[in-house]
Amino acid sequence: MGMIQHIPEIHVLWAQSNIHREKTKTNKTKKIILTLLSILFALIFIFTGTISSYKFLNDSISRATYRAVQSDALKQENEGSSVQYEGDEDPPPFEVDFEELWKTNEDVVAWVYIPCIECSYPIMYSGDNDYYVHRDINKNYLFSGSLFMDRFCNPNFNSPNTVIYGHNMLNGSMFGILWYIPDKGYADEYPYFWVFTPGKTYRYKIFTAFETDKTSEAFKVFSQNGDGFEDWCFRMRNYSYIDTGSYIFNNESKIVTLTTCGANSWYRIIVSGIREKEYDTRNLIVPEHTLKPDENTPREIRYEEIPDYDYDEILRDPLLYKCFALMLILFLVSALIVILTSRRKTRQHPPDDTPDDNNTDDLKLPG
Repeated sequence: MGMIQHIPEIHVLWAQSNIHREKTKTNKTKKIILTLLSILFALIFIFTGTISSYKFLNDSISRATYRAVQSDALKQENEGSSVQYEGDEDPPPFEVDFEELWKTNEDVVAWVYIPCIECSYPIMYSGDNDYYVHRDINKNYLFSGSLFMDRFCNPNFNSPNTVIYGHNMLNGSMFGILWYIPDKGYADEYPYFWVFTPGKTYRYKIFTAFETDKTSEAFKVFSQNGDGFEDWCFRMRNYSYIDTGSYIFNNESKIVTLTTCGANSWYRIIVSGIREKEYDTRNLIVPEHTLKPDENTPREIRYEEIPDYDYDEILRDPLLYKCFALMLILFLVSALIVILTSRRKTRQHPPDDTPDDNNTDDLKLPG
C-alpha cells in the first residue's frame, strides 16, 4: 500500500524534471539569440557610426577648407578692386586674387560662381581626370574633392566646349545642388554664371540643363570651333529641360559645361552656358603647367574617362580608420557602463529566495 502511495510523487518528480530540462533549453536558446542580436547590434552601431562620422568630418573639413579659400581669395569691389565697371548693369560680383590662390596651389586656373545656387569654388587643372576627384585645393585627400577641368580642355577657357566636373555631395557642397537648375528652375530669374581667370572675367548664360548618361555627346571637346560644333550647340539646346530665352550659336561661340552625377553614377546632370560678356582684369603671369592638352589626342571623350567616385580611395584614408576606432571605443565604453550598472542593481536588489512554484517540496502529495 505504501508503494502505491509513492507513485504520484514519482510522476510529479518526473514531470518536474522534464519542465526543468525544457526551461534550461529555452534559457540557453534565449541566451544564444540575445548574444547574436547583441553582436549584430554592435556591428550595425560601429558600421553606421563610422560611416556617419566619416561623412560628417569630411563635410566639415570641406566646408572649412573652401570657406578659408574664399575668405583669402575673393575681393569685393569695395575691398580694393583694381577694375571699375561704371555704367554696367550687371558687373562681376567680385574679383579673385589668383596670386593668393597660387600660394596654395598653382593648379588653380579659374574660379566659378553660380549665383542661382550660391556655388563658388576654384577650378583645378592637372592634365588628367583622376587627380582632383578626391583631393582638395591643398592636394590633401578629401572625399568631396575639387572642381576640375577635363584633361582635353585648354586651361585658358579657349576650348569650344570646356567641361568642368564636380561631385554631387548630399550636403550641397561642390555641385551638390546643380540639379536644382534643370529640375527646380533655379536659373529662371538669373540664368547666368561667372568664370574668373587670371586675365579675364566671363559671364555665361545658361542655355541648356538636362540629365543624360556618360555616353552623351555633351562631353565632346572639339579641337577647334567647327567640326560640327554649331550643330552640336543646337542639339544641346534641344535637350534642355528649361527655357532661358533664344540664342545665337556660331563657330566662334565659347561654351562651358558644368556636370555632376545624376540619379546614380551612370547618369549625369548637364548645365551649359554660352559666353556673353568678357571683362579684362589684371594681366598676371600664369604658372606653367607641366601637363598640357595633347593636340593629337582624339577629342571624343570616352565614357570610361569620365570621372566618378573611387571608393577604393576611401579605404586608404586614415580618417576612416580613426572614425572606426572612435566608434569601437564608444561602443565598448557603453557596453561596460551597462554591465557595471546591471551588476550594481543586482547587488542592491538581490533575487528573492522564495520557493519556486514548481518545487516538489512545496507540493502537497496525496496520502
